[in-house]
This record gives sequence, C-alpha cells and structure tokens, in this order.
Amino acid sequence: MVYLQVSLDGGCSPTNDLIRGKGTFKQVMTTLDRLGSWKIPFSINTVLTRLNYPEISSLYSLAMNYGAKLRISRFRPSGRGKRSWEYLRLGKEELKAFSQWLSEHKDVVTGDSFFSLEEEERKGLGLDLCGAAKFTCCIDPEGSVYPCAFLQDTTFYGGSLLNQPLAEIWSDAQGFNLLRDLTVRSCESCFRFESCRGGCPAIAYFTSRSLNTPDPECLASCVQSV
Repeated sequence: MVYLQVSLDGGCSPTNDLIRGKGTFKQVMTTLDRLGSWKIPFSINTVLTRLNYPEISSLYSLAMNYGAKLRISRFRPSGRGKRSWEYLRLGKEELKAFSQWLSEHKDVVTGDSFFSLEEEERKGLGLDLCGAAKFTCCIDPEGSVYPCAFLQDTTFYGGSLLNQPLAEIWSDAQGFNLLRDLTVRSCESCFRFESCRGGCPAIAYFTSRSLNTPDPECLASCVQSV
C-alpha cells in the first residue's frame, strides 16, 4: 500500500514559495496532477502560519479537487523556526477562529487535537496527548535519537544508534524520562487537562526554556482572554 504526503504551505505561489522556496508551488502542482492521474492516494500537508492562514479554505478546496486529505500541523519554534516564531505564529483571535473552522471541516486531519476546544469534536482525528517518548521518537539522519522531531536539543538527546540499541535508548534515556514524568501543575485545573496535559512540550520548552510551563498557544486561555 502506498500513501504519500505532499508538503504545500500556501494556496498560491507567492505564499508557498516565500516559505518553501521559489518555484516550489509550480513543482508541487505538477506532482499533484501526476499523482491524481496515477490514482495514488495522498494528503496535502500544511504547517499553519499567519502567512497561509487566510488561504486555508483554498488549500482545502485544492485537496478536495484531487480527492485528497488536507492535513494541518502547528508551527513550532524548533530548528530554524526559532528565528521566525514571533513573525509566523498565529494570534489568539486567529487560533480561536481556526478552531471554529475545523469544527466545520471535520474531514481535515491534524497532528493532534490541540486545535479543538471540545474534547469529542476531533476524537479519532489525531493524538489527544503528546506522544513523544510514549508512543513515538525521532531518529535523525546520523542515527541520533530524540523523543520528538521538535525536541532535537541536547537536553533531550537519548543516544546514538551507532553506539547502542534503540530499545536501550528508549527505556533509559534521561531526556525521554523527563517527558514521561512531566505534569504541568498549573494546567491541572483546566477543563481540557485530561485531553492535552499542558499542550506541546516542545513549544513550551523553546519559548520559556522550561517544560513546566503551559503551551503558550493554549486555546482555553485564548477563549478566556479574547
């Protein structure tokens, strides 16, 4: 079985190419035409930013035209994203409006259920809780192991597959156990705590250098403050 994910970060070439590089929109559209003609199932994957936020409906229509899924992921301040976090992140009003848009487009897939304010609203469409070091991990091209692709930092380095087995890294790495033992106490009274447990630890860590802080894009706080 073959299923492909195609990255597209804008509904038009100026938006996508600003993020992905000049000419990439045209290349992706050519690829989508070929995949469609070959009847190969695929999804269009978009990282949500303030640049492409106004074009989400266009991206959804584009995916529907090809009989594909639209998958939308959060923008996180890891890697080169650290430098553009403040520039590309959505504001609270936009996050709240996007959550409402998702409730009206239940066939859109997300990487987690964080975008939803209602626990049952997105059930089955993504992980409710962060799966880093619990269900998933990341292996970089050089064999280094981290709990998550967004936590590729020395604090969370588990080890190298060149030196030890993955099972040993998974069970013994200090950075992995940090996440397994994590409880964001300030979030325990929130009505969404059982669903998100404080949100994305990668965003919390790279914006505050601490795991024990709430996700700064918490939707519950957006509703309270907007």
